Amino acid sequence: MSARATVPVACPPQGNKLFAGIDPARVREALDHATPEEHRAGGPLIFEADATGDCLYLIESGNVRIFRGASGGEETFVVLGPADYFGEMALFADHRRSASAAAVTDCRVWRLPFAAFGESLDHEFELTRNLLDGAQRRLRAIDERYLQELIQRERLSFVGRMAASIIHDLKGPLSAIRMAAELIGETVPGPDTHRRTHLIVHEVDRLASMVGDVLDYCRSEKRLDPHPTELGGYLNEVFEVLRPTFDQRGIKLELAARVTEPVTLDPQRFHRVLYNLATNAAEAMPRGGRLTVTADRDGDHVRIEVADTGCGIAPHQQEQIWQPFVTFGKKNGTGLGLPIAKKIVEDHGGTITLRSELNVGTTFTIRLPLHGPQ
Repeated sequence: MSARATVPVACPPQGNKLFAGIDPARVREALDHATPEEHRAGGPLIFEADATGDCLYLIESGNVRIFRGASGGEETFVVLGPADYFGEMALFADHRRSASAAAVTDCRVWRLPFAAFGESLDHEFELTRNLLDGAQRRLRAIDERYLQELIQRERLSFVGRMAASIIHDLKGPLSAIRMAAELIGETVPGPDTHRRTHLIVHEVDRLASMVGDVLDYCRSEKRLDPHPTELGGYLNEVFEVLRPTFDQRGIKLELAARVTEPVTLDPQRFHRVLYNLATNAAEAMPRGGRLTVTADRDGDHVRIEVADTGCGIAPHQQEQIWQPFVTFGKKNGTGLGLPIAKKIVEDHGGTITLRSELNVGTTFTIRLPLHGPQ
């Protein structure tokens, strides 16, 4: 959620790029009209495309994403940071917003009404130049992002063709392993046999699903089979396979599901999300640590948090980790784990965000509709 302050509690950022070269006295006069707002990552939009706008925003802290389109079909134009500004296009477009704005990280911005320009910065050449300079910088950023997306699409197309070939080649061996495990479970009595063969069947199915997830991601397809799921037992089942590895690495696993109502999700595909987050957390704790997974009711949503005590993620890397093929030095990483996890969460109608501090740890927060995607 976002909170808007009614009176300034600190001085607005006079060093914003919008005011470069302008007389500080006139800047202070304009900023007398500014009011602060706090916006949370994953909360309501700062504003929506095509809405009426009567102000622009100055970023004091955090990052803001400017994008167009609905969830699942969004096109990000640019991500802005401290000392930048946004929302100015409504001044030239009949006071209509040309795009939407959302907080990427928790941020603090200052709302500056367009009327402040007419009162204190009218006919200011430097202001016009700064606006044009900002537009030029953003066009260049959009061009760069577009070129990167073209390269990624070509790489994803190649990976997709490989995934299709792998699926075709794996079907026979996986089916044979699965059938053999089922036969052993039926013919060899004993609870341990049943548990172990059930685990083999489960992991074979998960392996096939993982390759399918890569194929779906490369093709931008949505493949869900959601049904009500009791989270307590589900989380225990998901992490059962990882417990021996965590024990060997000295990682203490803590699970707490405080949601009594079943949550509608696709258990097999959402398993991939939790598995990716957990294995990433384990890599971030090579000398051991603690992994805490919690699930709580959050209105008509469920909030799942996966928190580690690992090395953390640098601020400049936190936005990039959602991009395909970005690994940041992982020895065996493909750079597709987190992008696939993000797509699966969004296919469920949810959101996934992170907060991280170097040498302290990382927390991923997932919000899912309690009763599944609309």
